[in-house]
This record gives sequence, structure tokens and C-alpha cells, in this order.
Amino acid sequence: MNLQGSILRLQKIGVDLYVDLAQYFRENNLIRDTWDAMAQDELQQITGLDALPRSFWNRLRREQNGLLQAIHSSSSSQATEKPEDRSLRRCFARTLDFEEPVILRVYVPLIRQLRQEWTGKALDFYIMVKAHLARINRVTEAFSGDPLLTQRSAALLQEFEKQVQVPQVKPKVKVFKGKTRVSRSARAGKMKERLPAKISNRARARRPKPLFEKISLRRRRARR
Repeated sequence: MNLQGSILRLQKIGVDLYVDLAQYFRENNLIRDTWDAMAQDELQQITGLDALPRSFWNRLRREQNGLLQAIHSSSSSQATEKPEDRSLRRCFARTLDFEEPVILRVYVPLIRQLRQEWTGKALDFYIMVKAHLARINRVTEAFSGDPLLTQRSAALLQEFEKQVQVPQVKPKVKVFKGKTRVSRSARAGKMKERLPAKISNRARARRPKPLFEKISLRRRRARR
């Protein structure tokens, strides 16, 4: 499976996670609607990535290994989950276990790559992800009852903002100190530029004096 297909599969796991939680808490309308909204966020992200051009995915081949590892990490966290542990606190912890590697190790590199040539699409997808994280942070603080989970969700949102805003690192150009070697042709060119000036100066120094005075003296002697 290629990178795009692997990300799509991961996003569908997220949709199934939130749909499953919504069904489990179906008697509590507020909690159920919260999980349903998160599932809709995942579907929106699927649509956003599906609209990206093929050339964008080709550019990501150099980062494919790291992205696939992050995808595997998120998938594994859901596969090892115990279904009998369905407390509300555990459900929010499960949500963060899934979202952290997806957001920081998959979505952040995608947004950075989008910023290089597809600024508009990068902004659209960035808004989708940030709105989803803001929702997670808000409901975790309101319903989890665990300050550590609240702190963890807030830290995820802050780290996402920090990593997305990191400027692209440009490769450094090595500067070699010392004398610069000049080729023979370059030295010859410089000599040609200097040669006419030197010759003209020497010519002025060696130029004979005008003979006007001598000629005038000979003419005067002839008249006598």
C-alpha cells in the first residue's frame, strides 16, 4: 500500500474509533454528539487530503519511511486497546493515544510540505486539523475529570502550532577561507586589461620632444 493509501486507512480507523465511542455513549446525548463531531472531523480531513494533487504525494517519497512508522504506531495503539475498559477517562486517553502520532508525525510533515508550493491547500488543511485539536482540548477539559489528560491535550495543540510554524531550514553553503585561486585564463585577462594602461604611460614618458624649435632655427640661418 502506498503512502496516500496508508494515511487513508489510518483516517478511517479514526472515524471508526469515534463512531464506536458515540455508539457506546448513545444514552448521553452530549457525549454522543461530541464523538459524532470528532468522526465528522476525520471525514473532513479525508476529503481534504483526497483533493491534493498527485505531484504533492510524489514529493513526499523522501519522508515516506518516517510517515509509515507514525501510521503504524497509531494503528497499533488501537489494536492493543482493551474493549472492556470504557470509562470516559479511558476513552479520552485512547483518543490522545491515537491522535498524538497522527498529528505530530503525519499531519505536521504534510502541512510543511504543502507550505512550499500549495499555500492555499496548506491553510485549509491546517484549519481543519487545528479545529479538531481545539475540540479535543475543549471536551477533554470539560468531561475527562483528569488534570493530566487536560494538560496532555493542551500540550498537543501547542506542540502542533509550534512545529507547523517552524520555518523551512535552508541548506548551508560552505564558504572556504583563504586565498582564492585564479585560473591562468583569468590572470591573462587581467594582464590584458592592465597592459594598455602601462604601455600608454611608458609611451608618454619616452615620447621625443617636438622638432619645431630646430626647424625654425635652420630657416633663420638660410635667410642670412
